[in-house]
Amino acid sequence: MNSHSSHSEYPDQVSRAEGDEVSTSFSPETGPAHQAGVGIGVIALGILFVVVSIARLLHSHSVAKAGETAYSTPPPVDIVVAKPANVGQDLVLPGETAAWYESTIYARVNGYVSKWLVDIGDHVQKGQVLAVIETPELDAELEAARAQLKSSQSQVVARQAEAEFSKTDQ
Repeated sequence: MNSHSSHSEYPDQVSRAEGDEVSTSFSPETGPAHQAGVGIGVIALGILFVVVSIARLLHSHSVAKAGETAYSTPPPVDIVVAKPANVGQDLVLPGETAAWYESTIYARVNGYVSKWLVDIGDHVQKGQVLAVIETPELDAELEAARAQLKSSQSQVVARQAEAEFSKTDQ
């Protein structure tokens, strides 16, 4: 085997002499074959572009039509017909009622309610009179106490007058 030979058993081991030239010529069938392949590829890409454009156009029209239809139709409304409740039907709920404020009354007075001004369940205001209670025994005791007060005041005035008189007499 010659190291300068132009032919070898293996193509990757081919060595060339410095004077050998590389061929740059094409065979006469190469140009039209490449042109036909490129032409077929361009046509295929064109057809694919047209198909995709038509599909997108149809899809956008269908979405626009669906949106327009949804916008123009009134929204669905559930309708319920009200009916009166059955006569014997009670609503029983667990619960407890209690007053916000409690007031304890310790005094006991003999008397009676002469007039109710509000009823159970009425709304009342702070300081509002709820009922008038008549207390004849307590009224009599109050008048007796007032009479005794006037008597005591008059005795004080009499004693003061006596004291003034005694000062002037001396």
